[in-house]
Amino acid sequence: MKFSVLINNYNYGRYLCECVESALSQSYPAHEIIVVDDGSTDDSLHILNKYFENNHRVTVIPQANQGQMAAIARGIETATGDIICLLDSDDRYKTDYLATLKMHYSEFPRTDLAFCRFETFGEKTSLNNESIWLQPQKDYDYGYTALLTYFGNVRWLGNYTSTISLRIRLARTLNLHEVARAFYIPTSADFSVLLGASLLGGRKYYLHRALIDYRIHEVNHYKRRRSTVDGQYMFNFYDLVRYQYFKRLSCISEEMFRWLDAEAQTIPDPDPKHLEYYRKIQSSKASPKKISWTRKLERKLRSVRKKVFGLKIATPSRSTPSNWT
Repeated sequence: MKFSVLINNYNYGRYLCECVESALSQSYPAHEIIVVDDGSTDDSLHILNKYFENNHRVTVIPQANQGQMAAIARGIETATGDIICLLDSDDRYKTDYLATLKMHYSEFPRTDLAFCRFETFGEKTSLNNESIWLQPQKDYDYGYTALLTYFGNVRWLGNYTSTISLRIRLARTLNLHEVARAFYIPTSADFSVLLGASLLGGRKYYLHRALIDYRIHEVNHYKRRRSTVDGQYMFNFYDLVRYQYFKRLSCISEEMFRWLDAEAQTIPDPDPKHLEYYRKIQSSKASPKKISWTRKLERKLRSVRKKVFGLKIATPSRSTPSNWT
C-alpha cells in the first residue's frame, strides 16, 4: 500500500522543515511527499530547495497563489499513491501515523476516508476535537453518510485538514480544482473534502488515537477566520454555499429519503446518538413547523450583515421559492 503525503504551504517557511521531516521519518515510509507551495512570498522555496532538493521522495511544486484547496487539488493530480494523506505545513505527523493508517486500511478495506484526533502544541488554546460529530470515545465506522448529510444537514463529519486521509479515487472524484474555481474567495479544503466525500458516496471511519500534532500560532487560519464580523459572515456564507454546491453534484433526490433506514444499517456498531439522529430526520418530515438548518443560517447571516452594513434586511417570505432550502 502506497501513501502520498500532500503538504500545502503558504508563507510557513519557518515551520516547513519540521513538517516535511515528520513525513519523512515515519515508521512506515511514505511512497512520496508532494509539497505544493501556493505562491509564498517568504523564504519557503529557498528552504525546500536547500534541505530537500536531493531527496528523491520529496517533490516540490510551486504555483501562483490560489488558496489551499487549489494547492491540494494540484497535489492530488500529481500523486501516484493508493492513499492520499493531507498535511498543513504548520502541523506535523506523529511517527507511527502512516503505520497506523496502513494497518487500518488493510483491516477495513471498505474505508474510503479516515480521520483522527489531534493534539495541539504552540500557543495556549482551548481548541479541541469538538468538531468530530458525536464525539465517539473509540474507533468508529460511520458507514455511508450521503443521505444523513443531505437530509440531516450534517455539513461537518470529520476533523481538520491534517487529520484526513482518503483513497486516491475518491480524492479525484471530488474534483477540487472545479470547486476552487467556483468560489471567488479562496476557501479552506477540509470542509469541501469532508462534505463532498459524504455526499458523493464515500464511507468514513474515525480513529480515536491522536496521531497529529496541530500547531496553534498567531497567524493560523483557525484563529483568523472568525476574528472579525465580516470574516465570520464570509465563513458562514461559504459554509452554506459549498453545502448547496455539493448537494447539487450528488444527484440525490427527495425520493431517496425512504432509503435512510437502509443507510443506517451500514453502521456496524452504531452509537445510539447516531441512530437517534436518523430518527429525528425521519420524524422531521411530519413536522413542517421545524426550522431547517439553512433557514437558521440565513437568519444568522442577516444578523451579521446588519452589524456590518447597518442595513435593515427584509426577511424572505415563506411563500417565496428559495434555492437555500
